[in-house]
Amino acid sequence: MARKARETDRRRQLVEIAYRQIVARGFEGLRFREVAAEAGINNATLAYYFPTKEALIQGVSELLGERLQTSQMHGDEPTPKNALEELRQVFAGLRRRLTEDPSFFIVITELALRARRDPAVESIGEQRDRFWVRRLVRILMRGIDEGVFRGDLDVLATALALMAQMRGIAQHAAMRERPAKEIAVLVETVAEQVERWVGG
Repeated sequence: MARKARETDRRRQLVEIAYRQIVARGFEGLRFREVAAEAGINNATLAYYFPTKEALIQGVSELLGERLQTSQMHGDEPTPKNALEELRQVFAGLRRRLTEDPSFFIVITELALRARRDPAVESIGEQRDRFWVRRLVRILMRGIDEGVFRGDLDVLATALALMAQMRGIAQHAAMRERPAKEIAVLVETVAEQVERWVGG
């Protein structure tokens, strides 16, 4: 049991090192040997945990997913009474993540750029996108049922449009460091427009 815990901790350490390298130097700056060196291990030991660069990238993607789940389960937010409140919480989570952890979106943007040339990375991004589309579709369907969203919405097209808007905000913020106030205004403006668009 103790060995398994040590291996889990080591794996987590390696993924976090890779994550930091992507933030600092971009995807092309991620080097297996430098991850191993920073962890104080050799390349063979790194390969035991992550046999390929794609496996390490998958680990980084899983870390992103974990951080995303953590941001969505913010303890100080009440359970949403309806779908409109739930959608507002999605945008609040986006704003919070952009201001508290901008490196998150730097890594997502780097992975998205790499996906054009790397099918394995593209597959990781598609999995993450499918999760978000399903979540947004669920919120939109709930909102239609509750009468807080328009009944004539094409929920899949609307979910994809919301994804594109959120991705655009994230990439805008990832391009350069921006003041928290500017990010808050941008997210709130988009959220208000979305509410007018989907509102019942």
